[in-house]
Amino acid sequence: MKKRKIGLASLLILVLITCCFMSGEKVTAMTEDIEVIPGEMILSIGDSSSMQSEEGINQNLDSLLQENEFVLKDDLLESTEIKSEDEFHILGQDSLENDVIENMGYTYLVGYPSGEYTFEQARTKLEEQLTDAGYEVKGIEPNYVMTALETADSQEQDYDINPNQKWNYEMIQVPKAWKITTGSSNTRVAILDTGIDNVHPSLSKYVDTGLGKNFASGSSTDTMDRQGHGTHVAGTVASYGNVTGVMRTATLIPIKVLGDNGKGTTYGIQQGILYAAKQNADVINMSLGGGAYSKSFESACNTAVQSGTVIVAATGNEYKSYISYPAAYDSVIAVGAVDNKGQRGSFSNYGKGLDFMAPGVKIYSTYLTSDGSYAYLTGTSMACPHVAGVVGLLKSVDKDITAEQVRALLKETAKPAGNSNEYGAGIVDVDKALQKLTGTEVTVNDDTNVLNAEKWVPAQQYKLGSVVSYDGNVYVCVKAHKSSEGLNPANTPALWYLCEETEEDAA
Repeated sequence: MKKRKIGLASLLILVLITCCFMSGEKVTAMTEDIEVIPGEMILSIGDSSSMQSEEGINQNLDSLLQENEFVLKDDLLESTEIKSEDEFHILGQDSLENDVIENMGYTYLVGYPSGEYTFEQARTKLEEQLTDAGYEVKGIEPNYVMTALETADSQEQDYDINPNQKWNYEMIQVPKAWKITTGSSNTRVAILDTGIDNVHPSLSKYVDTGLGKNFASGSSTDTMDRQGHGTHVAGTVASYGNVTGVMRTATLIPIKVLGDNGKGTTYGIQQGILYAAKQNADVINMSLGGGAYSKSFESACNTAVQSGTVIVAATGNEYKSYISYPAAYDSVIAVGAVDNKGQRGSFSNYGKGLDFMAPGVKIYSTYLTSDGSYAYLTGTSMACPHVAGVVGLLKSVDKDITAEQVRALLKETAKPAGNSNEYGAGIVDVDKALQKLTGTEVTVNDDTNVLNAEKWVPAQQYKLGSVVSYDGNVYVCVKAHKSSEGLNPANTPALWYLCEETEEDAA
């Protein structure tokens, strides 16, 4: 397992974070350079032979904390709705609950009097008291501040507007991929961000507020975006109308883990990750970062991935040779940003753990309805949803594809863009990935396939992978079917993939 320890500074709050790498071991960043929530810590405890039920653990823990100036502020299992509300529920009967407990232990947000104790003093005192009381302490960590990853000059609009986002989608071969699939409303993509503008004219049909939740502040049901970042990210994943996402159809789950100021906490994001897994999210997009290494945060990511979710995160915008958390965790796909020439954006963090690159410089997408509906933004935050949308297309074809299979497939089909330290495996190519996944990959030579392809005829049963010629072009069958005059390859992209076209058609 690769070990990385970094800190992250958000350009939104101009906090510089010092970090370093040591081969094979995690290194603690300088805590004075990392913003934390004063008076809060994340506590994880294991099972104890003295406690016979989760209810008993919580009651005794709450009582012990109150006696010693600590406050039990939140129960992770309860707030993410992973714990059953049935009082007769058998612990561990739900597989996700069992995985959370096994990987993370029982995890809580605990308050302490910051005016009286430093974090280190509070941690030492709490650990001693819990150990004396018979609890197994798995970890006590700060509640780090996390932020949205867009650049400060992100809304400049001093160049020609491309409303169809032609350059960025063509770079990763999205238009060709749509001939295989445009997505599915059965594919759920959780946007862990500042929320989503659910009345936006290009998003409202896709945003399922009933599945969403707020873990940042205020009402738990308030997932409306008032900052803009989450709406922009969501539109790149899936949108319609004046713009389009990588997916032309999807279900977007708004999970608000960053407040209206663009800031959140590691605990709130852990809640969001596990809640998304509980809602059977196929993909989680995290265009955010901050803090230092957190064992409980990593365990939350691992647990969600174990449940079948693929997590995609931005590498960070600090112009640094390290990857931000959560992108740096092994189970998370880390995405950096390139410009319209395929060059890494100078701001885009790179180094060990970088997986793929995607367009992230001056990306046109949805924005707050009150602020004009559409805008250009720049950052690894904008690259990340391109890959989340790509994964969504893969999941629309194969619901059961795992995170590691996705990573391997994208790595095999990515377009090399430079050295792996700065570009990872390269720029994602969703068309090649879908061809590989569906078994429709065809090598097209200038003349051979045109000459050898069978002429398409109606009233014939075609198999997946059949290669035909029609009207001078070469097509491959992507779905078994019986042909008819109305289902010729030229007008049924859901059945036929255009793999070679004549010069006249290409023009």
